[in-house]
Amino acid sequence: MIEVEYEVQDIFQELDEEIRKLLTLTHEIRIDVILDNDPEDKIKRALSLTEHIRSNLLRVRK
Repeated sequence: MIEVEYEVQDIFQELDEEIRKLLTLTHEIRIDVILDNDPEDKIKRALSLTEHIRSNLLRVRK
């Protein structure tokens, strides 16, 4: 039971970091759009990060 609790805590720590990165990327994408820069690479990274966040959330749900 304790091992499972640590695993869940680790997942939430990772989620916290990933969500912060995603928020930063979102702001960077917005700035790129405003400045007419191509945000394609950042969008791809954000989408990849979103999938990883989703995967971690599904792990917590089980």
